[in-house]
Amino acid sequence: MKTHALWQSCVVAVMGGLASGMTLAQSTVDCSSVTEDRARLKCYDEQAARQKKANAAAAATAAPAIPAPANPAPPVAVTSPPASSSPSAKASSPAAPAAATASTDFGLNAETIRKRQAASNPDTPKEPEEIVARVKAVQTRARGEYRITLDDGQVWDETQHSSSTQAPEVGETVTIKRGMLGSYFLSHSAGLALRVKRIN
Repeated sequence: MKTHALWQSCVVAVMGGLASGMTLAQSTVDCSSVTEDRARLKCYDEQAARQKKANAAAAATAAPAIPAPANPAPPVAVTSPPASSSPSAKASSPAAPAAATASTDFGLNAETIRKRQAASNPDTPKEPEEIVARVKAVQTRARGEYRITLDDGQVWDETQHSSSTQAPEVGETVTIKRGMLGSYFLSHSAGLALRVKRIN
């Protein structure tokens, strides 16, 4: 219904404009026949004013005002999606520093790892290069190696036994020194130094 009414308004405006144009053309012809200059100018002014008024009325009829909606829809806020908390997102997080450090030390012997850690942490107290303790007990194992227990509870096993090595005496003071590549040597008053490793 509204479309039909708007169409009818447009038709009426066009017809009115055509009629006004014809009237202006006829009036122009009439004004041109006036011989007196002042009277002819007045005729043209009147026709122009009449045409201006007719054009304003036609424009108002052809373009009726469109009322605004009574209840405009509220604006829709656009928000970004929340950060993903899926297991895959957690899996892509950086590895722990401890794991990274362990992987870089893979394959190195204990002495090299100790030196690297000491160089990277100069403030860390350094391990002693040797200890001095008293022998609490001495045992001979199945293949002849000695197991030596110190008075502070440390237990050291001989790793390379030979007939030329001798076990320290119980109560004797011994010195255990750090060697190359993570090795340790137990020295005592009698015999050669024993190559040992700590088991407790």
